[in-house]
Amino acid sequence: MISFFEYYFFLIIVISIISELIISTRWSKFYFTKLPKIPLKIISLNERQLEKLLTLDEYEFKKDMQPTILINKLSKDQIAMREKLFDFSAISYSSIIHGYMQIDKKCKEVKVYGVFNYTMILFVVFLVSQFWNHADLLDFNCSKKNLSRSC
Repeated sequence: MISFFEYYFFLIIVISIISELIISTRWSKFYFTKLPKIPLKIISLNERQLEKLLTLDEYEFKKDMQPTILINKLSKDQIAMREKLFDFSAISYSSIIHGYMQIDKKCKEVKVYGVFNYTMILFVVFLVSQFWNHADLLDFNCSKKNLSRSC
């Protein structure tokens, strides 16, 4: 029987998946710039690379059998990136790569950030809670009297 907690937590995960898909596919500036990010790398650029990056509006990056990465300009010095939603490639998995690049013209560098995918975090919490709720089905207790039983 599904508990009240399990039902609503699963409902939250479904709503999170749908809202994250809508927000990231519409290239929401709030989603890519304001939500917590993980700093990944700072890349130094030369003049030519910087100019090319500043004139970039949209770009699709595809390498071999890997999923396609879409790049979209949010403002003159902010670029967002994510995986293509329905990309049929040899190596396929759920879309978890979302990122954000901040261009610093003065220092001629790009700061690359990873954007948290809250759906994956909620999904892991849900799986752990399911394991925890049903841990009584597994026998982790070792009896001192019965030492022949493997634990």
